[in-house]
Amino acid sequence: MTTVVTFLAPLWLVLALFCALAWLLLPPPAQRDDGWRWAVDAPLLAAMHALARMRGNGARGSGRSLSLLLAALLCLGLAAPALQRVGTDAYRNLSGLVLAVDLSPSMLATDGDPTRLAQAQVALRSLLRASAGEQVALIGFAGDAYVLAPFNADTEASLALVEVLAPEIMPEGGSRPAAALRLAATLFADQGMLRRRLVLISDGAGVDADAIAAATMLRGDGVGLDVVGVGSAAGAPPRDRPAPLLRADRAALTRLAGAAGGNVQWLSDDGSTVALSSEASSSATTRLAGLFDEVPLSWHSQAHWLALLLLPLALLLFRRQR
Repeated sequence: MTTVVTFLAPLWLVLALFCALAWLLLPPPAQRDDGWRWAVDAPLLAAMHALARMRGNGARGSGRSLSLLLAALLCLGLAAPALQRVGTDAYRNLSGLVLAVDLSPSMLATDGDPTRLAQAQVALRSLLRASAGEQVALIGFAGDAYVLAPFNADTEASLALVEVLAPEIMPEGGSRPAAALRLAATLFADQGMLRRRLVLISDGAGVDADAIAAATMLRGDGVGLDVVGVGSAAGAPPRDRPAPLLRADRAALTRLAGAAGGNVQWLSDDGSTVALSSEASSSATTRLAGLFDEVPLSWHSQAHWLALLLLPLALLLFRRQR
């Protein structure tokens, strides 16, 4: 297994480098023997040095070198060298967004531009680009709900998937938004995310008591829900067919958003999106207190070992000079 080493406060390394350069570049201290070399012969002066009766460059130079070494080690410790902990991810995004899109046959009604589904695809592209870098999952639903893309930060891959969305890819017909809401709750729970947002794009078909109950459950779990409606109350027939007339149920989507404590907005004819709420609910915020109990820190500081090395070296500065 590869060991990864980093410095949590790397700017202190600059000061440590200055200390090392000072030790290398500063000139040695000037010869100081209190004038003895003018008063005694050279052989006698050498003998006095040998008997440690007086100090020359060596002792003073070693004291300066020790001080610079201690300063460099101190700066190295303040830079906080750290090792990556075993069993933790280097990165974990605790914020997630789920985009759930209605792929029931009613989305082929022609009161969009040119259909409700095309209008929803424009909205999906806009939302994906706006959330670039965030963990985003895609859900498609009709008679049941399916994960089209798990949580990922690959915006380009998700955009490519949007292009092939159609009712034909769904195994079952019908419209069950309740299934999409419950599947989104499962995705959030499996990832352990703290900030959780769900955007449901639908024309309101299939919103029943089960869907309202699922929306209420999301509110209790701290999931922020925004409902984006497509279609018109006047309705329109499916593409290439004169009947039946498919009406968007705005009242149903309003009830659904209200049960989750969220917002409901309708797309304009060009599919432009509206500003969606992005605040996490209070129940999700309360989990922040236990964040460090659930997710271990990724880096383990090793600075304490340098502190143990500094102690004996620091004692040498207080030694008695003869």
